[in-house]
Amino acid sequence: MFNFKYHITSLVAVFLALGIGVLVGSALDGEGVMLEQQKVLIDRLEEDFYKIREENRAYQAEIQNMSSMLDLYNNFAEEVLPSIVEGKIEGINLAIIKTNERDLPSGLMTALKLSGANLNLITTVQTLEELEKRSGFLESRAEELDLVILLRGEEYYGDASPEIEARLTSIYRDVSVPVVGATWGNDIAWTVERGKNIDLKSVTGNVETPMGMTTLISEIASLAKESKSD
Repeated sequence: MFNFKYHITSLVAVFLALGIGVLVGSALDGEGVMLEQQKVLIDRLEEDFYKIREENRAYQAEIQNMSSMLDLYNNFAEEVLPSIVEGKIEGINLAIIKTNERDLPSGLMTALKLSGANLNLITTVQTLEELEKRSGFLESRAEELDLVILLRGEEYYGDASPEIEARLTSIYRDVSVPVVGATWGNDIAWTVERGKNIDLKSVTGNVETPMGMTTLISEIASLAKESKSD
């Protein structure tokens, strides 16, 4: 594996040695020894630079290949997504509550509609003050819901975020409506363990991707099946 830090350190050491060689060489009788030492050092520098350049080219080619493979994967996933999710949660009444100002992933809305879900409520709650004002409204709509998707972004949105999430899940827990978590990207701060702490039934990342959408819809289908069997 290419160790860039090692190569930079090595080159700095060579330059330093070259400088010392010039100083020492100037004190020696005859120019032949000094010139020979300088030539050796310069040859080493050229060799190191050549290795770095070749390794960089190899890594660039590898990155390009991986990017092409990722594009192929995404295109394939988009092609097969409709057949996987179509009708999977037919008639399930959902609410989507965002805890940040980002727009909903357009692909997610399409996937949920293909799955047959009814999107009864889509709203945003970003602050505790906003939650206080809207809690009555949210409670009044709970009776028409089978499940709530709590959607947040990749970034952690301040100290109030955990309390907002906990209070939102509490509203729906009191009326036996399950809540699942969903995130843009892979939100490390919102782990499955934290999801359990605020009573989320599951946490799905990367919901802007076909894989994330499929996983989220599968989780909802599983919860709906469990609910019917109770």
